[in-house]
Amino acid sequence: NGSGIAPENYEGLTAKYHTSKLATFEDLQSVTSFGFRGEAISSLCELSGSFVVTTRTAGQPVATKLTYDRRGKLISQEPAAHPVGTTVTLIDLFSPLPVRRQDLLRHAKKHYAKALRALQAYAVVASGVRLSVSQTDSKGKRSSVLSTQGAGKLGGAVANVFGAKFFQELQPIKVDIRDDDDEGGGDGGDG
Repeated sequence: NGSGIAPENYEGLTAKYHTSKLATFEDLQSVTSFGFRGEAISSLCELSGSFVVTTRTAGQPVATKLTYDRRGKLISQEPAAHPVGTTVTLIDLFSPLPVRRQDLLRHAKKHYAKALRALQAYAVVASGVRLSVSQTDSKGKRSSVLSTQGAGKLGGAVANVFGAKFFQELQPIKVDIRDDDDEGGGDGGDG
């Protein structure tokens, strides 16, 4: 949700079947962010050579860089420069699984395109979330691939993802969708 991770949640962040965002079953009805849940983060720890989370809440003067081992154990904490929010960095994805890593490297372009399409879709539907995706080339040069402002405007998100020229070519449409329970809804039958 872009507000960072509170220090009291650092240890449990990578625990299996753990989330700090859900306290009761009913909380599932009010989930409003794309934050990792359950065992997603612990699985990412197991699948990467290095798992680093850099995070800062509005109440913290400086961010914290957290490094976790493959089992999800917090192995280091250090101060870092970072805006309010969280950045998750995976290095050497699938290095603990040589066959899977070899497949990833062999089909890197296909996997990259698939992941980018999914992130583009999130960027458009979650127009209120700032999203930044970058890639690093073999020489260590980093370049931005996708960046949205998180201003909450669908048009702005579409323009950020697909370009201003594409957005200008779009034509607005109006759709009226009603539930079956609405007056005048249903199948039009007698009952």
